[in-house]
Amino acid sequence: MPEPRRSAIRSLVRGRRPKAPRRDDDHDDGLAEPVEVGSEDRKSRIVDSAIYVDGSRVASPGSLAETFESLRQQPDGMAWIGLYRPEEHEVESLASEFQLHPLAVEDAIHAHQRPKIERYDHTLFVVLRPARYLDATEDVEFGEIHIFAGPRFVLTVRHSEAPEFSSVRHRLESQPELLRRGPEAVL
Repeated sequence: MPEPRRSAIRSLVRGRRPKAPRRDDDHDDGLAEPVEVGSEDRKSRIVDSAIYVDGSRVASPGSLAETFESLRQQPDGMAWIGLYRPEEHEVESLASEFQLHPLAVEDAIHAHQRPKIERYDHTLFVVLRPARYLDATEDVEFGEIHIFAGPRFVLTVRHSEAPEFSSVRHRLESQPELLRRGPEAVL
């Protein structure tokens, strides 16, 4: 019988930090190098972080803390934070700042979820399983993306190489009338 999954929060309280296995070939999608958030052995997996007001980017903070502070300074602003294979502490930081539901947070940390859409109060939690065809091997590769869309934020958590969101972000930024519609437009 498989061992039951432990709550990420419970693991933190007990002093253990379960880590997802990583391969040596895990890497970013080329949009941004991970930025340091603490000691040399801990890297942030922020791909892009932006604050938008009235459909236009007004800030590009370099850390989660800077993003949270920038959003507080822009009462009409919206944050869009993109993470790639984030560390548990980063997802927990997002959960604390945006009051994310613990079940959705646990799903985002552990990945391997089925596609779904759930509403927790004023936040939508969506799991997508995009597919891409690999010509070289004539195979289909499935990815996993978790999206939180709340009143003033969109959080994208990628657990796979594809798809990357730079083209989506650039398209929306070039059409402020779309981005002006808020988090649901990004979703």
